[in-house]
Amino acid sequence: MLEQLGDYIIQKPLGKGPFGIVYLASHRFIKRTFVLKVLPEEISSDSRVFRRLENEISCITNLDHPNIAKIHNVSIDQSLAYFVMDPIVDTLGETMHLGRFLALKGKFLSEAEMTAFLRQIASALDFAHEAGVAHGGLKLSNILVAPEGNGVKLLLSDFGISRLIGEGRVFLRLCEEISAALIPNLEQANDLSAEFIKSFAFLAPEQKNLSETNLEIEKCDAYAFGVLTYYMLMGKIPEGCFDLPSRTLLAHSLNWDLLINRCLQNNPHVRPQKLILAMDEYLKAPRTVGKEVYSLGEIEPKVDSVLQMAFEFPLAPPTPVEPTANTSEIKVASTATVPPLTGEIFQPSVQPSSQASVQPTIKPIIKPTAIARPEYESDPGEFSPRSNGLSL
Repeated sequence: MLEQLGDYIIQKPLGKGPFGIVYLASHRFIKRTFVLKVLPEEISSDSRVFRRLENEISCITNLDHPNIAKIHNVSIDQSLAYFVMDPIVDTLGETMHLGRFLALKGKFLSEAEMTAFLRQIASALDFAHEAGVAHGGLKLSNILVAPEGNGVKLLLSDFGISRLIGEGRVFLRLCEEISAALIPNLEQANDLSAEFIKSFAFLAPEQKNLSETNLEIEKCDAYAFGVLTYYMLMGKIPEGCFDLPSRTLLAHSLNWDLLINRCLQNNPHVRPQKLILAMDEYLKAPRTVGKEVYSLGEIEPKVDSVLQMAFEFPLAPPTPVEPTANTSEIKVASTATVPPLTGEIFQPSVQPSSQASVQPTIKPIIKPTAIARPEYESDPGEFSPRSNGLSL
């Protein structure tokens, strides 16, 4: 294990991921505790990574928001590049990310607490987007949970790092770690596999398309926010034709269905631009009027049907009628009385019978109109073989 990097004395490792190893360290001069995120050697020696770091790291380090883990410095020592960050640790010097926090207390969180947590993440993302910085790799493991007063608050870490290193290289590193752990430690391999699956689920459809080069990372963050919202509410990743929260969370009053539906659109241009505004607008929107709650897969065909003016009207059952003493009036079974029908379209016809239960029927009278075909005089200049005595 490393004992020192630059002016930082390593205290203990905190964790390991595709970006490298995270250490808790203290500065030897100012005696202040920091977290060092040390990149793997093969990434540290990549000149393309360093060019991107030089161009964009200043924007990342300038992000100053209460829900963003502050990056103070980027340095190199012993051929290793590392980020110097604020220590998001508890009193025992341990870190807690959102995935572990939800596994412990997710079932006991109220709707108000869930909303407050999501507003913290939405506020951090909106602030960074306005500064021209996108995250690009939002997931459970890089949302840290820090104690604050009698409660906790969430902080986004690894802001823009996955984009600087490259999403493909990040997942390649994770696959290599899974393969290396399969034989000596099956439990560790299973944990890494679960992390890979969850991380992959947070990627937007355009991020999974390797041929896509002009990515709007802000829209990718909106998609990942929709996945995060669904996971915090339902405790699972939205896959396939998934159930919306209103189908199972009957006690919740906010319109989570609309927020999730808008964030998880395949078309990035229709996803929300401002997540805080989206929460304010969509969560307060009236929920489904009908008693039946549809899943996302059931809603889309109905919306397409409306957009194409393909309305489906239910066939009303025939209204029973009752005969009255005057056959010129028909009394409907409800309470309305239909006036006598006039004209040539419909005429009521009642078959005489001694039984009072015989109901009159309404038969259409169809009067086809004769079509007068136009007559034309023959053209004197027209040549006809028959008129000229010719045979063919």
